[in-house]
Amino acid sequence: MGTVVVHLGMTGKWLFAQPGEVVVPHTHVRLWLDDEQELRYVDVRRFGWVAYHGDGAGPQDAAHYGIDALDPAFDEAHLAALLSQSRAPLKAFLLDQTKVAGLGNIYACEALWRARLSPRRLACNTPRSRVPLLRDAMVAVLQDSLAQGGTSFNDYVNSIGEPGEFIADLAVFQRAGAACPRCGGVVRQFAQAGRSTFYCPGCQR
Repeated sequence: MGTVVVHLGMTGKWLFAQPGEVVVPHTHVRLWLDDEQELRYVDVRRFGWVAYHGDGAGPQDAAHYGIDALDPAFDEAHLAALLSQSRAPLKAFLLDQTKVAGLGNIYACEALWRARLSPRRLACNTPRSRVPLLRDAMVAVLQDSLAQGGTSFNDYVNSIGEPGEFIADLAVFQRAGAACPRCGGVVRQFAQAGRSTFYCPGCQR
C-alpha cells in the first residue's frame, strides 16, 4: 500500500462514475473501486496534480505548507505569532499557504469581513485583541462552507456532481457595489497581489 497525494489546483475535482459511464473531457486519472464504481480526477485547467508514493516513501509534497486552518492546534497564540512576523497586507497573509493552509481567495475575503478587519491592514499591525476574532472567523467560514458543500460559481461540483450552496451566504465576495449585510455600506473591489479583493470599507478597519 502507498499514499496518493492530490492538489486540486483551481478546477480539479474527483467525481464518482458508474461502470460504463461516458468519460468526460479533461479526465486525467481513473481509479477502479472495489464496488466497480470509478473515481475520476477531472481538471479543465490542469493546474492540479496527483502523486503516488510507494511503501515507506512518506509524502513530501505538502511539507512546505503551514498549519491547516482546521487543525485543532491552530489557536490564537499560533496565529498571533505568525501575524507579528509578517509585514504583508492581511489578505495576502491569509493567502500565503506557507503560513496557514486552507484559505483561498473567497474565504480570505469572507473571513476578514467576519473579523471586521481591512484586507489592506498590515498583518503585523493586527491588534492583539482582534486576533481571536480573526482566528475564529477563518475557522468558521471554512466550516460553514463545508457544511453547505462549498461555493460554486462556475464549474465546481462535489464528488456526485452537485454544486455547493455556500454562495448564498457570501457577504462580500463578488458583491462589489452591493450593500454590506452588516452596516449597509457599499462593498468595494480592488486588485491585491494579482487577485480581486472584496471588502466593506465602512466596517472593516
